[in-house]
Amino acid sequence: MRISFTINGQRQEVDTDPKRTLLKVLRDDLRLTGTKQGCDGGECGSCTILLDGKAAMSCLIPMSRVEGREVVTIEGLAPPEAGQLHSLQEAFVQKGAVQCGYCTPGMIMEAKALLDANPNPTRDDIVKRLSRNLCRCTGYVKIVEAVLYAAHLLRGGEPETVKIGDHLVGARLPRVDGREKVTGQAIYGTDLYMEGMLHAKTLRSPHHHALILSIDTSEAEKLPGVTAVVTAKDIPGVNTLRQGARGTPVLAEGKVEYMGDPVAAVAAETEAIALEALSRIKVDYQPLDPVFDARDALKETAPSLRPEGNLDYTRNLIQGDVAQGFAQAHVVVENSYATPFQEHAYLEPDAALSYLDEGGNLVTKACTQFPSNTEPVMAIMLGIDQSRVKVIPTYIGGGFGGKYVEHCWMLTALLTHKTRRPVKMVFTREECLLTTKKRHATHIRLKTGATRDGRLVAVEGEMVGNSGAYPTGEPATNDFPLNVVHGTGPYHIPHVSIRGKAVGTNVPKSGAFRGLGNIQAAFAYESQMDQLAQKLGLDPLEFRLQNAYQLGSRTATGQVLEESVGVRATLEAIQPYWREAKKSAFGGAATSDGWVKRGAGIATAWRCYPIGYREAFTELQEDGRIVVETGATEMGQGTFTIFAQMAADELKVPLESLVVVAGSNAHSAGSTTTQGHGNAIMDAVRNLKAVLLQAAADMLEEKVDNVRLENGFFSSVADPSLKIGLERLAAVARGRGIPLRQKGSWHSRMERKFDFTTGQGVLGQV
Repeated sequence: MRISFTINGQRQEVDTDPKRTLLKVLRDDLRLTGTKQGCDGGECGSCTILLDGKAAMSCLIPMSRVEGREVVTIEGLAPPEAGQLHSLQEAFVQKGAVQCGYCTPGMIMEAKALLDANPNPTRDDIVKRLSRNLCRCTGYVKIVEAVLYAAHLLRGGEPETVKIGDHLVGARLPRVDGREKVTGQAIYGTDLYMEGMLHAKTLRSPHHHALILSIDTSEAEKLPGVTAVVTAKDIPGVNTLRQGARGTPVLAEGKVEYMGDPVAAVAAETEAIALEALSRIKVDYQPLDPVFDARDALKETAPSLRPEGNLDYTRNLIQGDVAQGFAQAHVVVENSYATPFQEHAYLEPDAALSYLDEGGNLVTKACTQFPSNTEPVMAIMLGIDQSRVKVIPTYIGGGFGGKYVEHCWMLTALLTHKTRRPVKMVFTREECLLTTKKRHATHIRLKTGATRDGRLVAVEGEMVGNSGAYPTGEPATNDFPLNVVHGTGPYHIPHVSIRGKAVGTNVPKSGAFRGLGNIQAAFAYESQMDQLAQKLGLDPLEFRLQNAYQLGSRTATGQVLEESVGVRATLEAIQPYWREAKKSAFGGAATSDGWVKRGAGIATAWRCYPIGYREAFTELQEDGRIVVETGATEMGQGTFTIFAQMAADELKVPLESLVVVAGSNAHSAGSTTTQGHGNAIMDAVRNLKAVLLQAAADMLEEKVDNVRLENGFFSSVADPSLKIGLERLAAVARGRGIPLRQKGSWHSRMERKFDFTTGQGVLGQV
């Protein structure tokens, strides 16, 4: 059916199925990818557009309802050629309302409809209106502030001015990626497109636990438009998502271990053909008894999931003599705690596109947090040298530890390797929920003792973590064993015995999640602290302060804390706020929603940062800009802005002279990004600065000590009129063969010396 409508002020005609959604037409046909696909069913608001001036979710609108109507997307709010942002876009950038940016276009369009109808909204008006637009990264505070500021600007209010001092580090600056994200120009994994690309879909197990007796793909392969069907037997290398020891297979081989386990994948000319092909694949299963609870999986009667049994590994934290410790205790609290699985719930589904470059090398663009970890595993799976594999991270619409080395990008790589054509795969929201890894569910028992004067003396306990299907990750840095290490909390306890068990079950695999390694333990040990304080009649904050670590403390692992121990300073700093909160707590007031009680609570947490190696590169370009290349990824935390600030401060150049890109094959991590990668970048920047200073000194016929770099110019200290800009310096230096690309690196000064059997040693920086 031919449908005519106006899109961003231009008349448009499309031939399409009238039942097809407006979202699909915008993204797939018109390439207006600023309108995002997040939930598949009107739940998230990422696809919000204006339809005849009213906000609407384009994923719910069939094209039959678009005939003759006017559609405005984020791309039409302030066309790039106009050179200016809409007040809402400007406000989102200036107020820091953009993080990963995936929800931002839909959020802005919803706010546009609100301000068109109500130019002077209250905070409550904004909160209510944006309640259907989900944001996974923020707490919405900055978003609401941005809409209020935009309303102020649209009413003719004066723009705010931000004063920047002598240093960019520490200054409130707009994010370097903000403009792309508020205009819809940022390209995420779901937005990738190549001419002639195939579309991939995955066949998944309907069983939690079953043997695969046979797989018949012949009918699927006969379907016109199907280019390839792959199963485990088609993997040319090693069928794994993990280097080294046995891990999750890319495609199930002989057995499925959770509902949703990938069994086969199809690449076809269209998504519809790929889905039809999946329905024609015949798999003969022999169902087996499943087990879901980790404690049940440890029982002798439990079905065995692995040849070596269901216990993946044990990890212990041992210090002193707990029997002696409890003999000294006057108060003992013993409880059991349970924490559930947690879904990352990033708004952008897993997505990737693989293709062969001109040299025949396999390139995968994906919304992955860990390109450097993905490349070696991908090469192992394909049975080719790692030099022939390149993984390029796109903008990431939320990761939180969930987008590591995942099936999505491995399957597109496998299908491209087989078909020699570009292949794209995007998970549905159902696939994300059903098959991606979760935060470990745990059962924790703790027994904690203290003396009558409030001194902690002993803790004994057990942690049982649910690993899910297949062993995952390096145990020393994985979520569950780190919880065991953190089991004491940031408190000095002389006698400790905490034993941990990671157990396999028939649920999706478990792994890293925001704040990995202490969330579950903190819930348990902080609950213990509250109950001990109550029994002793002590203030919860004072009780914690009395036992908190300080510089020079020795942890239960035997590690001496030599730096970065801020728990006492933090507790002391919040004391007045804690006292004020207690005054207004425990009362009640009648409201329109019923009787509301106000409480006050306090909790602490601590974290060891894994040690390791990071590297980075900096290069002066011909146009005078400086490129910073890092193995880190930008997924909303502001990494690239931080790096640009650091490099610009060191080089004394404007922030706009810095370009930060993800590209070097260096290890990437979430919580250690600024520390690890930032130090590597500073090393590279200083190396480049030294080269440039020497080159400038030679050109100015001065000694290096008599040359300074400021505002993008090298000048003579004695005669400031003698100066040379970066663009000119780049041209001359290249002509003289001076290397303008420099490498930097950083390695933690601490070495990992930890024995998880004895529970002693150094794991990382604290």
